[in-house]
Amino acid sequence: MLAVDGDTFVGNGWSRYFDAPAGRMTDEYLNVYVCKFNDAGECTDFIEYWIQNRQMRRNKLDEMIQQYGGTPPARNPDGSLVASI
Repeated sequence: MLAVDGDTFVGNGWSRYFDAPAGRMTDEYLNVYVCKFNDAGECTDFIEYWIQNRQMRRNKLDEMIQQYGGTPPARNPDGSLVASI
């Protein structure tokens, strides 16, 4: 739980995807949930915000580039692109 304000609850979580049970993680999303509840405690409104893990996204893009015969860009240890002159 991140916050509660009256009938509004804000929470966070993550979604992880694996190539097999107990296998290698292939993707990850970070999530924020905003829920509103009525007086009976029922959720009446739900919004989910998400963003893909940056390293996972880079890996997916590099895989797509390789799949189509290209060469992925060179990256620094922090994941930023190596400057070319």
